[in-house]
Amino acid sequence: MSEPCDAAGRISDASLAVELFLSKDRAEAEKLAIKLCDINKDRQLEENRIAKEAYAYIEEQSCADNSVIILDNPSWHHGIIGIVASRISEKYSLPAILISFEGNEDPNDPEAIGKGSGRSVQGMNLVDAFSSCADLFEKYGGHELAVGLTIKKKNLAELSKR
Repeated sequence: MSEPCDAAGRISDASLAVELFLSKDRAEAEKLAIKLCDINKDRQLEENRIAKEAYAYIEEQSCADNSVIILDNPSWHHGIIGIVASRISEKYSLPAILISFEGNEDPNDPEAIGKGSGRSVQGMNLVDAFSSCADLFEKYGGHELAVGLTIKKKNLAELSKR
């Protein structure tokens, strides 16, 4: 049941999972469980869509030849990109950072704010690497193998360069 509950927090309302756990009415609990499973199916579909787009871009642009894969897209759901970053990092044995500009009025505006998620490989500390680029982020945090970040569109090229 943890996967459907996790999906609720990623793409919907996590309070649904809380309601399920606190429900004393079996019929209500079943309705909530079905709803959470439906949300999880939506999350899986979205995750697979993002992964397919990311893999295609990586192959077309030969990004797997880079030391770090950094991708952005205005249509990617910011609650799911961390899962996809993990898949990419595992597949290519490289750190992967995915950034979503979802929700920006104009995602191409240099001042547009993106939310990102990064996953690393053993031996590459993302937080240490990000500290050398701290001036480019609005904020960031995490640990050796996983980070979250907020960055302006205008700083992406410099981030990729560094």
